[in-house]
Amino acid sequence: MLKLFIALFTIIPLTFVGVGTYLVHRQHHKITTCRPVEATVLSTDIKVTQSRNSDGRTSTSYQPIVVYRYEVDGRTYTCDAVTPLAESASRSWANEIVNKYKKGREVTAYYDPKEPAEAFLEKQYSFFPYMFILFPMLFFAVAAGVGVGMAVWQKKGEALPVSGGWFELRPTTRIADRRKAALIVAAVWHLVGVAAWGHYFRVASPPYETFGIVVTIIYEAIGLIPVVMFLYYFRLGRIIRDAYVLIDAERASVGGELTVHVEQEIFASLRVEELSVGLVCEKTTKTKSGNKTSVSSHECYEDREVVLRDQDTRDGEALTAEHTFRIPADQSPTTAAGDKSYPRYAWRVEVKTGLPGQPDYRGRFPVVVG
Repeated sequence: MLKLFIALFTIIPLTFVGVGTYLVHRQHHKITTCRPVEATVLSTDIKVTQSRNSDGRTSTSYQPIVVYRYEVDGRTYTCDAVTPLAESASRSWANEIVNKYKKGREVTAYYDPKEPAEAFLEKQYSFFPYMFILFPMLFFAVAAGVGVGMAVWQKKGEALPVSGGWFELRPTTRIADRRKAALIVAAVWHLVGVAAWGHYFRVASPPYETFGIVVTIIYEAIGLIPVVMFLYYFRLGRIIRDAYVLIDAERASVGGELTVHVEQEIFASLRVEELSVGLVCEKTTKTKSGNKTSVSSHECYEDREVVLRDQDTRDGEALTAEHTFRIPADQSPTTAAGDKSYPRYAWRVEVKTGLPGQPDYRGRFPVVVG
């Protein structure tokens, strides 16, 4: 399901970006190739459109309609398009445009020399088509974040045998994975943004749309989030290495014990506030209400222990700790990979390292409990 979710959240942005790119090109082509012609306003109106959202609420949009007549090469045409691209917005916006074009007034229209029947009145760029390019980036960011955060492309819970009868647990994501994901999202976000709003402010003439200015500021402000995340993980990776986690059995058993051994290298001289190790079980359930089905997860069991506190370290030293967990007999084992039924149970070992004045390290290591 997560893979399907990520695939959809990748395809959707690409589709919208494609539509937005087409609309931007169409608007630019119309404005740059049109020719002026004298026209006479025949009538005006406002088209009201109502639509119902998924939550039942109704939204209303207003499209100005101005019917005008013009002549090209001795042939008379009638058109009602106001803007290069058909747009609907607020009532005040529609009223403002309609009030500019009184019946019988002589105005300048702009027609397509290749298709003289196509014309418009407002020779100005709208920021609306650029929204088809900018807005879908939220979907892309979510897909990248979920893909890395949930590590959906990795096999989970497989313990690798090492010497001494221990088994290594692999983390769902590493510091480098999260840093790379944040960098990719930040780069794509700002490259797409600069290409979109940069084109608008380059080709449009002042005064620019307030809507376009506000959206650009908000978009760039949101784009600072992946930048900050990249700097966070970049800084964290220069201070500490991903935890190396071992367990004393290939899989744990309900009602039995599980010993966890943790090693973590530090790249700076500092005091570690605490190192904690936890054993967590996450329960995923599916609920159905009418025609809607929802899937949710929550932690149904947690046992966490601080194994180190206020320890001074030097560059190149490794933190070492060990703790034995007792898994209650009334807990549920890990749900088999091929089992699609609900509820589903997933166990993991969590390691958290608190560093004063520095980013904290948090690592998750799936483990199989039978």
